[in-house]
Amino acid sequence: MIVYTQENGNIATCSKRASVPEGAEWLLVTNMPDVAYLDAWVIREGKLVIDSTKALAMELKSFKDSRTLAVSTITVEVDSMVFDGDEMSQTRMARVIVSLDSLDTTLWVLANGTAVSVTQKQLKQALRLAGEAQTALWVMSN
Repeated sequence: MIVYTQENGNIATCSKRASVPEGAEWLLVTNMPDVAYLDAWVIREGKLVIDSTKALAMELKSFKDSRTLAVSTITVEVDSMVFDGDEMSQTRMARVIVSLDSLDTTLWVLANGTAVSVTQKQLKQALRLAGEAQTALWVMSN
């Protein structure tokens, strides 16, 4: 596999030397690095090395994308009812909690699509649990 530097500074690959743009720095590699992080690799002094700044930025973006997906699938259980706990659901819970009196109930659609009557206390508990689940996902571990 031939690896070469593009005009924008990123690394690209090809299988034939003739495909390398004229003037591009290139080298032949036998063990290609992880393609998912290809943009983090650079050619320096005739060697293929990882650019730690680019790698960190890519790792952070990957983490944020994974976190977004994980947050969107949060569910929590309160009194045998499973609530969606994604950010939009948390916002809806907060609005209803503020507007309900402590003894009021409201109609709520659970994660499985079932409509039920819930209390302010149940929504508060669901919101707290969803917030805790989101917090657990928020920080990138080393």
